[in-house]
Amino acid sequence: MNALCQELVQKFPECLRYTKQQANFWKDLAWHQTIGHARDWLALHYTSWEPMEGMQAFVEKRPADYLKLRQRAAEGKSSEFMWGPYARECPACGTKHLPDDFEFCGKCGAALNGRRE
Repeated sequence: MNALCQELVQKFPECLRYTKQQANFWKDLAWHQTIGHARDWLALHYTSWEPMEGMQAFVEKRPADYLKLRQRAAEGKSSEFMWGPYARECPACGTKHLPDDFEFCGKCGAALNGRRE
């Protein structure tokens, strides 16, 4: 590493600066053109299992356990939606598209009694 630093310090500063700028041009261009898409995707999918596990693992400073997601799918559980697919309907108020794992309606509080759409 020291040898590389010694070699670089012997180069023309302006040429080195311009070479670095050119090397980073496409990376910077691609970043600015795609960051909006990445932000939108994360905003829509953050509450699904995969990004949640990734971010939780990062915060807890541990490796992500993506095998857990595949096991959920193999067991017939949703590997995408945190509280199951939106497949329930409230018998009391008629609210539709409630998460499958909900036992009570999120709108009126009535017991869902296993009713599916």
